[in-house]
Parts: sequence; structure tokens; C-alpha cells
Amino acid sequence: MVDLIARKPFAGLLPVEGAQVRLVGVPVGAITWIAPNAGWEKPVSQALKAVVGVGLPGPGRSTGKAGARCVWFGEGQVLLLGGAVPVLADAAVADLSDGFDVCLLEGEGAQDVLARLVAVDLRPPQFRRGHAARTMLRHVPVTIVKTRRDAFELILPSSMVRTAIHDLSQAIRTVSARLQARPQV
Repeated sequence: MVDLIARKPFAGLLPVEGAQVRLVGVPVGAITWIAPNAGWEKPVSQALKAVVGVGLPGPGRSTGKAGARCVWFGEGQVLLLGGAVPVLADAAVADLSDGFDVCLLEGEGAQDVLARLVAVDLRPPQFRRGHAARTMLRHVPVTIVKTRRDAFELILPSSMVRTAIHDLSQAIRTVSARLQARPQV
């Protein structure tokens, strides 16, 4: 019989720090996938708001604050980060807490780090606070949420965390070297 060993997200992998860039794990509690039945988005959003205090976000957006947040996860799908797993009659609901991990990339070079790894324009006019994008971080699926001016949350499949952290670490080293070599004004 195989003995399973519980692990902490990002165990031994984070934090990763460079010049003005930092990557750390973010404990979010439960991660719940929700897909409202066609035509039931509004009632599901209202029920969710009554239960956890946050409704469904629009496409490419996130809603809520610390405690419970909803993040767009593709057409007709959201992830609820934190909060109790709701029972919703008009939606498919699944607990994905063991399937995804969340980390935070922050600092002056955070956008430059991601620019090396994703094919999404994350510059402020196009991608503002509260925006979410589902894309590939090199060859790892990722959902990116802009949380602050120079901060992005990355929602990654647990099975691919080691690969994603490796790619992010290399990009952080590259960006940090460039930031350190920049003349000080």
C-alpha cells in the first residue's frame, strides 16, 4: 500500500526574490469551480452573493476581496477562492482545492517577468486591477488576476507548479539583472 504524504503548496519552491520582484505563495482556503446552467447566471450570482458575499464576475474579471473572491475561469465558469463551498441548485459545483495553487508575483518588474512567459498584453491600459485572463505560462495553464498596480495573482494547476515556478524563477533572474544594470536616476 502506498502512503500518501500531505504537502504544503509550493513547499521548498517559494519565495523567489529578485531586484524589486518577488514571488510568494498565497493561502486562499477552498477553491471551488462553479458553472451556472445556461440562463441561470443571474439567480446563481444572487444566491452566491447571499451565501458568500460575492456574485459572479463578468468575462475577464474578478470580484470580491480578501475572504471570498470569484475569478472568471473561462466561458460560463468561475473559481470561488475562499469562502464556504456553496450548494447551488442551478449550477455545477466542484471542490478543486487540491487541484490548484495560488501565488503572487509583485514588484516593479512583475509585468516584465510575465511578458517573457505569457502571450497576453498585461499593460495597464488593457489589463487593470480586477481583470483576469486565462492563458498559458509557457506551457502551463494559468489564470492571471491583477490585484494591484504591480501585483498579479497566478492560479496554477498543482500538478504543474514545479514547472511554472522554474520558468518564473528564470524570468525573475533575467528581469532582476536588467533592473540592477539600469542606471540610477
